[in-house]
Amino acid sequence: MAPENTLTAFHLAVVCGADMIELDVQRTIDGELVVFHDHHVSRLTNGHGLVVRQTLANLRRLSIRCEQIPTLQEVLERFSGHLGLNIELKARGTAAAVAALLARWPSPARRDEVPPYLVSSFLYTELRDPVLRASGLPLAVLTSKVTRTTLAVATELGAWSVNCSLRALEPTTVDRVHAAGFRLLVYTVNEPADLQRCMDLGVDGLFTDHPERLRSLQNTPP
Repeated sequence: MAPENTLTAFHLAVVCGADMIELDVQRTIDGELVVFHDHHVSRLTNGHGLVVRQTLANLRRLSIRCEQIPTLQEVLERFSGHLGLNIELKARGTAAAVAALLARWPSPARRDEVPPYLVSSFLYTELRDPVLRASGLPLAVLTSKVTRTTLAVATELGAWSVNCSLRALEPTTVDRVHAAGFRLLVYTVNEPADLQRCMDLGVDGLFTDHPERLRSLQNTPP
């Protein structure tokens, strides 16, 4: 398995037949949008410190199992148009910059109801950013558990989807989200039994580290 949030990992997702890839975006101290999950670089690289307090040049010197931290632009150059990109705003101050970059980028056609770009976040202040809202990009409200507040925020934002944790998925969750007018995407689902359960409940999409397992289940006759 390739290191998370790397170009190699995204390439493998394409090979495995994923419809969309999820990536985490933060902004460096010199204003570059980089793709990295953790706020600190220490778990995944040979460096130390906060991503948002680094320059792009400093981050480029770090290694993720012999790979570099990619920029959002590099991901767009390589994968835009090949599958959907779910861009999670991981840190504050990223929304306007992401919207501005995508506004300058050719927007590919939709693929089977999958938007070319989906902007998601647990940071609802980022999703409320005026520049992002004005861009018209589809938005996803990230939450650990679907609550009335979650659905109220999704309604306020006119969200494309609500993205919730597998641990909080209940039999009634799908119906509640659908009744409110949103799609439900569930993270992170890796075990075959959990994948099948989500499919049986009628969720609209799954986040998984093993898209090949999902494809196998989808191609298995009932």
